[in-house]
Amino acid sequence: MHRLQKYPWTSAAVAVAATALFIAVVEVGPALAEVGRLLQAHSAQKARLEQVAGAPAELRTLQAEQRRLRQDLGDLLVSLPRRDQLSAVLIELQGHAEDTGVALDRLEPGEPAVRRTHEALPIQVELSGGFHEVGRFLDRLERSALLMHVGTVTLRGDGSLGDPLRGAVALEAIRLGIAGPEETTR
Repeated sequence: MHRLQKYPWTSAAVAVAATALFIAVVEVGPALAEVGRLLQAHSAQKARLEQVAGAPAELRTLQAEQRRLRQDLGDLLVSLPRRDQLSAVLIELQGHAEDTGVALDRLEPGEPAVRRTHEALPIQVELSGGFHEVGRFLDRLERSALLMHVGTVTLRGDGSLGDPLRGAVALEAIRLGIAGPEETTR
């Protein structure tokens, strides 16, 4: 007698197992792949939600920084020379010259140049003094309470030790914005 006929339940069990394996491969496999794809999408959505949840705090930080920068700009605009403050610029130049031991031989303001973001008042300065004194004078100009840009500097001397240098400095007193400070800070 044939062996399968001797144990009929074995044939039935093999048929059930083969059918279950076929169903698992054909039906459950794609479903499991879909579940994996949905879990990945869920993780990506969760990460994006956490990222968006932190945005209000970052926005508040950026807004605080913007307020601080606007205040700094307003403070800077207050210290910039206006066209009618030419005398203040010249007095400041004279003060720096006296403090550093430099003699101002000539100050010649030019015509203000209106540029896209600022207004510049050129000033030609002829000066004389020792090498270190001239250096301190230029340093003071760069660190001045008024916004000044030191352009070209030309110095000459006869080469003798201790003899003063003579030279010319092209400066610009800068005023940001064309409107007055009260209009610019709005």
